[in-house]
Amino acid sequence: MWSVLVRSTLFYAELHFTLMFLDHARTDLKRPSHIPKKKSSGYSLRSVTAT
Repeated sequence: MWSVLVRSTLFYAELHFTLMFLDHARTDLKRPSHIPKKKSSGYSLRSVTAT
């Protein structure tokens, strides 16, 4: 029961962060100077959620 709750919470959190990352990537098309900053934060965020 507890493991299922944790797993679903991590799933929704990863889904939320993925949507945020895609939204940032879409806005970065208009502002190319922000791409490196957003990409690095996205990769670090992905590595944090993976652990």
